[in-house]
Order: sequence, then structure tokens, then C-alpha cells
Amino acid sequence: MLDLLQKEQLSLRDMQAFHTELDAAKGFDTDFIKNVAYFTAEVGEMINAYRHYNKTVNRLNTNGDAEHAHAHLAEELADCLAYVVKLANYAEVDLEAAYVRKMTRNVGREWSGIDLSGEGASGGVEE
Repeated sequence: MLDLLQKEQLSLRDMQAFHTELDAAKGFDTDFIKNVAYFTAEVGEMINAYRHYNKTVNRLNTNGDAEHAHAHLAEELADCLAYVVKLANYAEVDLEAAYVRKMTRNVGREWSGIDLSGEGASGGVEE
């Protein structure tokens, strides 16, 4: 199973294959709705990790706290990505192909009424 993660260039398809094997090996619950709830919890953890990281950086902390906080933030972002990959598997979506299709559409798209100041902006991801 770990061989799927050892590639020099890891694709979203590789990630999806890894999670299919991991779910089976660990007996993880594959219910889509439950996993949306788990994903939501991970997003909350990621937000808390970012807030902690931001505080440590703004204090110009030199005793390694910022590095530790950054590593924790990276782990929480990885958890969020893992749940997105798992949800794609459960919905039988080729996430790599879907991403390419969607971003190709977004490149030519115009967004109206988007506040680009950071307050209320969608980040350029169409709903």
C-alpha cells in the first residue's frame, strides 16, 4: 500500500488508489455523509492550527514554536485533502479529471460581484 505513496510524482489518482486500499485495510467507514462530517471536523482543526501558526509567526517566536505550528498546520491540511480524496472515491469521481475540467472552465470565466479584498471572496472557486 505504501508503494502508492513512493512515486516521485504523486497524482490525485494515486492518492485515490491509496485511500481505497487504506479504507479496506483499516475498515474505515465509507459512508459519504458521515465522511462529510469528519471532513468538516478536520477543517475546524486546520483553522485552529492556522490561527496558532499565525500567532507564533506574528510574535517572531524564535524557539521553534513557529516551525512546530507550521508542521501541525501542514498535517491538518493533509487531513483535509485526504477526506476530499476519500469523498471523491465514495462518489466514484475521478478527482484529477474533475479538477482539470473545472479549472479549465474557471480560467475563461468572469466572476461578477466578487470582493477581491479578502472579505467575502470565494477565492475564485465557482459554486
